[in-house]
Amino acid sequence: MPRSIWLAGATLCLSSMSFSYAQEDNSETAYQLDNVVVTAQRREQSLQDVPLAITVLSGDEIADRGAVDVLDLAALTPGATFTFINAAEPVISIRGISSGGEGAASDSGVLMMIDGEVISRDFLRGAPIFDVERLEVLRGPQGTTYGRNATGGVIHLISRTPTDTFQGNTSLEIGDYGLVTVESAVSGPLDEQTSARLAVQINQRDGYTTDYFTGRDVDTKQSAAGRLTLDRELSPNWNMRIRGNYSQERHGETGPQKSYDPSLPFISPPFVPQPFVEPTADPYQVGLPTGTYFDRDIWGASSELVWSSGALEFVSLTTFRHGDNEFRQTTPQGYNIIDGTNEADVFSQEFRLSGTSLEGDLFWVSGLYLIDEDVSFGFDRSGETIITPPTRQSLRQTSDSRGYGIFAEGAWTVTPPLTLTLGARYSRDEKSFSIFNQATGAFAPFFVDDPSMPVAATASDSWETPTYRASVEYQWTDDISTYFTYSRGYKSGGFNSEPANLVAATTTFDEEILDNFEAGLRSRLFSNRLILNLTAFDMHYEDIQTGFFTVGGVETIANIGAASISGIEAEFTARPFSFLTLSGNYAGYDHEYDEFSDSNGNDLSGTPVAKVPDWTLTLSARLETPAVGDHGRFGFELDHRTRSDVYHDAPPDPIWGVRPGVDILDARLNWTSNSGNWEASIWGRNLLDEAEMVYIGPQVILSQRPVVYGPPRTIGVRLSHKFGG
Repeated sequence: MPRSIWLAGATLCLSSMSFSYAQEDNSETAYQLDNVVVTAQRREQSLQDVPLAITVLSGDEIADRGAVDVLDLAALTPGATFTFINAAEPVISIRGISSGGEGAASDSGVLMMIDGEVISRDFLRGAPIFDVERLEVLRGPQGTTYGRNATGGVIHLISRTPTDTFQGNTSLEIGDYGLVTVESAVSGPLDEQTSARLAVQINQRDGYTTDYFTGRDVDTKQSAAGRLTLDRELSPNWNMRIRGNYSQERHGETGPQKSYDPSLPFISPPFVPQPFVEPTADPYQVGLPTGTYFDRDIWGASSELVWSSGALEFVSLTTFRHGDNEFRQTTPQGYNIIDGTNEADVFSQEFRLSGTSLEGDLFWVSGLYLIDEDVSFGFDRSGETIITPPTRQSLRQTSDSRGYGIFAEGAWTVTPPLTLTLGARYSRDEKSFSIFNQATGAFAPFFVDDPSMPVAATASDSWETPTYRASVEYQWTDDISTYFTYSRGYKSGGFNSEPANLVAATTTFDEEILDNFEAGLRSRLFSNRLILNLTAFDMHYEDIQTGFFTVGGVETIANIGAASISGIEAEFTARPFSFLTLSGNYAGYDHEYDEFSDSNGNDLSGTPVAKVPDWTLTLSARLETPAVGDHGRFGFELDHRTRSDVYHDAPPDPIWGVRPGVDILDARLNWTSNSGNWEASIWGRNLLDEAEMVYIGPQVILSQRPVVYGPPRTIGVRLSHKFGG
């Protein structure tokens, strides 16, 4: 067993003994778990009534775990893994379906949304997280109730909204590595028809990683973000919500790279006589050229207009988001330095009409969706070696994409225990793409086939397909239900972002199709003291878009064939005592490529699917005392997550391509005033000081590959105050 499971069990036993003196509240409600309300099917429902695989975290849980971006949240979802080369390229995998591989003209298999808005580009997804009401993670194909289609799932962040009374909150968090985070929100009415909410966050920290030779911090971070929300009642039937948001980030190197095995020389390209040797095995000390950085600015606005009358509701959601990003990144030996930029303007419009029959036995939703993206990406690559002339690469690409969707779904209660759900979607994506790729110098043939002639081309293409969902749900008792679901997902095709010749520049890769068969159990047991949800699924994945790397580290995307991924997921929450809450989730997967030929024509069928763990496990224990006189309540929380080894890419590299399994243990001791308005906590994250390998680079012309590590052990304190209400 992982060592942190033993530690978690021992701590839980000791904590239970220490709290046994507390006066037990024997009332029935003291033991019952809270009802969690979600909007995963475009209406408010209890989580236990939704025939989908969903993980939900409240805003307080997100704050307690210290989550600062979507990668922190993904790690708490059954079967989810993430990789992180830098803040512009976060890659989330749910059930083995990845959000990665995005150039200017490719899409994601995992959909991220904020308040109904699709965050379509990778580099827009890492903006700061703050003032969140809850997070909903839907696993499996989605699209018959959402504007944008998704094959792997949906990560939906839902922000807090304006209130009818004046209230607010503020918090200060201080930790090692120079961490300082200030968050504040204020909300209330402006007049009888209008209310507003303003939330801000300021965050800064020193680097987790230092330059071994100079002692400077490498991966420093500074960010500031704000969001303003206005709600206005236009008439008894019409309401409008307007949001505006802005964030600014200034980092040092994000994702500083280290040799996979620092005890071995990092042999340089051919004919370069001086191999690079890591100065230390410490994963948080590197030797990098100075001047690495990462800057990102994002701003956007949305307008949500809602009309409701009786059993009908109409919603119009209009959004716009702009982002620009500049960065420099480098490999450990400094032979490969990239100065890059990202820029995107994304507009979307969704119209949605939903209703309930007079008898209440039918709920339906239908909608139209449009997304328009203007994206540009480029970089200049340099490699300073003794080989002359020095290698230089200049790449620029743009994409003008439009996606259309028509979707509808209906849930019909045939009899009180039996509900049938049918949904369908038609998707069409149109893309125009331009590319300029030029390379000179000794290693130019690694990047373009003919260095004497730049690759310059424009091309366009389109993809379209229908997708479906059908579900049967049976309510055996008030507390136990089962369901069976079939769903199909779609991810559009696209263009390669670094083509080496004109043929590759104008040749597209095809769309992906995923069929998912899923069965689930939803249960509340022992008078609502235990919630146990089980899910089993079998997915068949066709025309998988997979990146192959050339000897120069250039990625080429191709459709490799098919894969099967099946698994079991279990989630539970239990309250054995009024002061103790236990929760956790487990996912176990069986996965392999059914059809897979690599770029050399080798048959690799039967090999493991990239970025899919064999299993993941998360456990949490929360203890809370009753009020101790006028001194408030005390609590203790222990969170643990672990997973198996993961093959980073396809085909699997058993030597340099395995991200080892990890044990991450977090703890939190907190105090809450009797009024609930004040809270103080002491926290520790990654207490076992695991160096989690979160990315493996592709520089295969060298003797080994570079890697990126997640944060080391950190500790800190947090003080928060709520006012008004």
